Amino acid sequence: MPMTKKAKVILALSIVGVCGFGGCGVLGFIGFMTAGDVAAAEAGLEAQYARSIELGLPVTAEQLRPPVPAAENGAEGFAPALLDWAEKREALLGEAPPKFEEMLAKPRPPEIAKLDDPFLADLAVRLQRPAFQFERDWDLGPELLFPEFAPLRDASKALGWRSVNRARAGNVDGALEDLRIGFRLAGAIGQEPTLIAQLVAVAVAGQTQTGAVAVSEEIKDRPADLDRLADLLQKSAHQADPYLACRGEFYVGLALLRNLDPGNETDPRAVVEKVLEPKKPLDPATLRRDGLPENKLLRVFLSRHLELWNEALSGDPKDRIDVINRTVKMGRDAEKKRTASFILSAILMPTFSQAGTHFRALDTRNEKVVAGVWIMAWRARNGRLPASLEEAGLEVIDNYGRPVRFAEESGSFALYSVGEDGRDDGPKFDVRLWTNREQGDDFGLTWMPARP
Repeated sequence: MPMTKKAKVILALSIVGVCGFGGCGVLGFIGFMTAGDVAAAEAGLEAQYARSIELGLPVTAEQLRPPVPAAENGAEGFAPALLDWAEKREALLGEAPPKFEEMLAKPRPPEIAKLDDPFLADLAVRLQRPAFQFERDWDLGPELLFPEFAPLRDASKALGWRSVNRARAGNVDGALEDLRIGFRLAGAIGQEPTLIAQLVAVAVAGQTQTGAVAVSEEIKDRPADLDRLADLLQKSAHQADPYLACRGEFYVGLALLRNLDPGNETDPRAVVEKVLEPKKPLDPATLRRDGLPENKLLRVFLSRHLELWNEALSGDPKDRIDVINRTVKMGRDAEKKRTASFILSAILMPTFSQAGTHFRALDTRNEKVVAGVWIMAWRARNGRLPASLEEAGLEVIDNYGRPVRFAEESGSFALYSVGEDGRDDGPKFDVRLWTNREQGDDFGLTWMPARP
């Protein structure tokens, strides 16, 4: 989607945040950087750029996402069919489509099944290929569009809806296969090197887990099939890749500063106006795709951008939690110094902090959904719910290092975490995947096997 006015305002404020407003110094700011700071930043640009290369960070679009042969790319030529399917489906569902939880309780209308089934069959084949990469011009930076993400979320809902209907009809094999495809879809979306892609993948994984909970309720008296479902959930669990997201955000900032044209301006306020009200969209034919900007102001901005990202991404890329923590810490430290590149301090610090919460919550949810299906299997074998996780032989630790809570009400049960604040605000028993934002930050999954 195109950059919103709000996003442009944030971006503009970030640029100003590099050096501040004002009227003195070599670039004419009072700002938060002295003339010496500005000179040092510009002088250090080449070294920071070399450091980025040394760390393996992408300084060209090909390094960010190397091209793959068309025969190995499941997304090759897929966008038109995806967008066409989504448009037709939206028309069938009407202006007020049912929520996902409501869908799961209903049979699929014949016209929806007729539209969805051939599309989902094609999607399943495509997801078996090694890569799943839509065509992107990464040098467009913040102007880059991602029109496929919303339809792909709809595809995961379609898979979940069909999965529950298949389980209800006794086709457990088909139901499990749909869930497997849903998790593959989350992994395919997660190949995109952007923060938004990782968050969409988390959402798709969550929708697939919601479908899995509903399927487990449909097969509640079949312990062997519940065992199969638990095994599938263990083997298919999706994990976000914050390092890949950081690489993408690093490159977005680099591409922006390469291709932002400040003219002869040396006042950051004038550059802000160019961000807020661009005269025309970027022309792919004229984009600068490597090297460093020549404008003094942009070189200072870019030096700070590289400096902060180099520090944030200098750890072990395989340590997912460390990548999140380092990025958030660097943003907070930079904000305190008030000399930061906006791109990291003003927007990425809070954004990555929130995304990190979602990433860690997904890790816990992966454990909860498996444990919940094991409890369903225990119930099928024993004729009742266990009194505790311990009775079922289970222990689940959440992303805050605390034991996951178990609660039962009228035959339904919830597995939930008490959130960052450590306060137990109680579970919800009327929705399968939930966050208790009204009272606190608890989050969990609920099974309702006794519900008619």
